[in-house]
Amino acid sequence: RLQDCRERLQQSLLQQLQALGDTLSPVCQGEHWIALLPASNSLDQQHNREAMLALLNQLNPSLAPLRLYLGLSTGGHGPERFAHALNEARQALVAAQSFPERLGVCSFNELGALELLGAIRDRSLLDQFVDKVLGPIISDDARHEPVLMPTLEAWFQENGNLALAAQRLGVHRNTLSYRTQRIESLSGNSFSNPHDRLNISLALLIWRLSSSRPARSTA
Repeated sequence: RLQDCRERLQQSLLQQLQALGDTLSPVCQGEHWIALLPASNSLDQQHNREAMLALLNQLNPSLAPLRLYLGLSTGGHGPERFAHALNEARQALVAAQSFPERLGVCSFNELGALELLGAIRDRSLLDQFVDKVLGPIISDDARHEPVLMPTLEAWFQENGNLALAAQRLGVHRNTLSYRTQRIESLSGNSFSNPHDRLNISLALLIWRLSSSRPARSTA
C-alpha cells in the first residue's frame, strides 16, 4: 500500500509540475520530495502555492492515514542559490508540520519570527529559553493531566479572549480562568505585561516546533 501511495504521489506531482510550466522532475529523498518550480516573481510564487495546496487537498484523503506537507522557498533563486532555497523550503516544511492552522502548507516568506528562530544554530539556547519561560508549566503538565500547555495555546490562538479559548477547548470559562491564573503563578509571568506575553509567545513557538510531531507522512 505504501508503494502504491508513493507511485500515485509521484505521478500526481509530475502532472502538476508539468502544468506549472518549465519545471524539473521531483527528486525523492527518503520521505521527502524535492521539486523546482518556476517562480521569477511574487505572482508566480502565489500561483505555485495555490496549485500545490490544491494538489495536497486532492491527495490527502486518498493517502490517509498518511499526510502530505509542503514547504516552499522564496522565488527567484538561480542555480547557485539552490542549496539556500532548499534550506528555506525545509524550514517552511517544519512550520507546516508543526502548526495545524497552516493547513499543511507554508512558504518561507510566511515564517515571520520563525525565520529568526531558525537562524539560531545553537539549539541549546532555544531549549534554555523555553525551559526558563515555560519549564514549570511543562513540568506540571507532565505530573498531572496535560491541560496548561493546551490552555496556553488556545489563549494565544484566540488573542486572549477567554470565552473563545474556553469554547475551543470545550471547557467552562471559569475553568479556563483558573488555568490561566495557575500558568501565571507557575511561570512568574503576567498576561497583562506586554514583555511577558512576547516571551511566552516566542517560547510557545519554539516548543511547538520541537514537540509537535505529526503522523508519519510521505512528503
